[in-house]
Amino acid sequence: MDLRLLEIFCRVCKERSFSRAARELGLTQPTVSAHIKELEGSLGTPLFVRLGREIQVTEAGRLLYQHASPIVDAKRVAIDKMAAFLNRIEGVLTVGASSVPGECLLPGVMTGFHTRYPGVQMRLRISDTGETLEHLRHGDIEIGVVGARVRNDELRFESLAQDALVLAVPGTADWQGRTQLTLKELRELPLLVREPGSGTRTVLERALERRKLTLADMNVAAEFGSLGAIKEGVKRGVGVSFISALAIASELQARLVRVAEVRELGPIGRTYYIVVSRRRVLSPLTRAFHAYLRETAAAAPSPRARRPKRRPG
Repeated sequence: MDLRLLEIFCRVCKERSFSRAARELGLTQPTVSAHIKELEGSLGTPLFVRLGREIQVTEAGRLLYQHASPIVDAKRVAIDKMAAFLNRIEGVLTVGASSVPGECLLPGVMTGFHTRYPGVQMRLRISDTGETLEHLRHGDIEIGVVGARVRNDELRFESLAQDALVLAVPGTADWQGRTQLTLKELRELPLLVREPGSGTRTVLERALERRKLTLADMNVAAEFGSLGAIKEGVKRGVGVSFISALAIASELQARLVRVAEVRELGPIGRTYYIVVSRRRVLSPLTRAFHAYLRETAAAAPSPRARRPKRRPG
């Protein structure tokens, strides 16, 4: 039984998807499907049941996974131990991240890390904070960067960078000079929010809680599953939204959006965190990237929100 086939099989089991497994393995979906078919042929039994785009593991598949997973893990540990012994920083590094750090912070950091260690192939896996933490808990990734801290004894959080959550409003003429709102005025405006599990949403909910409010008290017009969709909605005048200052820096500069301050809420600070599992010993490659993250964070100035200018008088 080929070890590479077992690795592909275990990844499909974890992802419950041929396409997602292919993406994580750096293969094409037909290649993954062909390898699984080869493994099923050698064993003489189906390992998965295909139900449209979703798949389910058969009883035979569950039995194989129970025995194959430790073998695959043992191979990874052996490679890590040898890399540490030989002091090599190379291999494939998959970093998980929530939207804002994934789109605004990590691309430059990962490019710099690859320049320092050309033997490393970088992969960035962007989802929301909740999903990134789940990937860590299940061992799919070793390190992540997220926009909110949660109570979880299995995970260790470390502050990486500071930011602020600001109220982004359309850059249209009717918002010109309207730099301050009351909480009452905000509650009458259509509000665009991120999906549950998003770090941005968690920070906003905590800020509202301090005023004894929830999102149910707001005029939520739409819920979007991506940072890009939220920004596009604000630019098009669909509504207003609380967005990280770091994420709308270019839109502010191009005057596509403006920033208004909600008096009763005041500045809403947020922190981005490096997060790892307490139960897993980091590989030499991940330890090197962890150190590089802290090094670049110490050298870079913290992004700050521009305070809206007040009209004279």
